[in-house]
Formats: sequence, structure tokens, C-alpha cells
Amino acid sequence: MPESRLSDTKLWFWIQMGVAVALVVVAVATYVLTTPVQNSSEFGVFAAQVDAVFVLPALAVSVTVNALVMRMHGHAGLSIAEKALLTIELGFIVLTITLQVLCPWLFSPVMLVWPLLIIVAIVIVIVAGVRNAQIPREIRSRVIPMAPPPVPMMGPPPPPA
Repeated sequence: MPESRLSDTKLWFWIQMGVAVALVVVAVATYVLTTPVQNSSEFGVFAAQVDAVFVLPALAVSVTVNALVMRMHGHAGLSIAEKALLTIELGFIVLTITLQVLCPWLFSPVMLVWPLLIIVAIVIVIVAGVRNAQIPREIRSRVIPMAPPPVPMMGPPPPPA
């Protein structure tokens, strides 16, 4: 497998892990910032807390599962369709986080994005699963290492004790 494809797959893996971490950070920040006004009767505060407690953490788990399933491709790399779907999903996530951070009281636009995110996440898992089934076991079993192999030490090994 060319080195560029291997590096590309690692890059997509770490982007997804970074997005998952960002989702958890935004969830915690949203929850902390909306808790003092918890007694408020505003529906937007309640919606922001639901997002912080349920939706954002669930999306972080979904992105992590997608990354791990795609990592199982091994040296086959990601297809163009998978990259396109991931780009769409990441775009929706950026839009959702932006709306969540800038306008936590804005309930309707955020709720319009969630169904699209759920559909895209399901399609990504189906595409990745079908692709994993089509990749020969020999290639799939060689999971891409996330670190380079260790460099052997120079010189002869020490004498046995």
C-alpha cells in the first residue's frame, strides 16, 4: 500500500478522534453553562441541557465507532464515498457545535440538523461495514499501526545472565 494512503487513513482516524473529544468538551461546557439557569422556564435552556447530556455524547460515541470501523479496513484505506460521507458528517457537526456554542437558546435549527446527522452516521456505518466485508481477510487483518515501528538498538545484544 502506498505510504500516502496509509497516512491519509491515519489522518482521517485522528480527525474523527479530535471531533469526538471536541463534542465531549462542548457537551460539558454547555451543561456547566446552562446549569445555573436550570430553574428557568425557557425551553431553549432545557433543549441545550438535553443536547449536553444525551445528544452530544451519543454523537461522540458514534464518531468514535465510525473511526474504529473504518480503521478495520487495514491497508485498503478509505474509499472516496467514505471520505465524502465523513466530510458531510463533519460539516454537520461543525454547524451543530457552532449553533450550540453561539446560540444555545436556539432550539429549532439545531433540531433540524440532528436527524441529518443520524442518517449520515447510519449510512457511514453501513458503507464501512459492507466495505469491510468485501476486503479480503488478509488485508483487513493488518490493522494500521498508529505509531511507527520501534527502531532497533545498534550493537550486539547483551550476554545472557
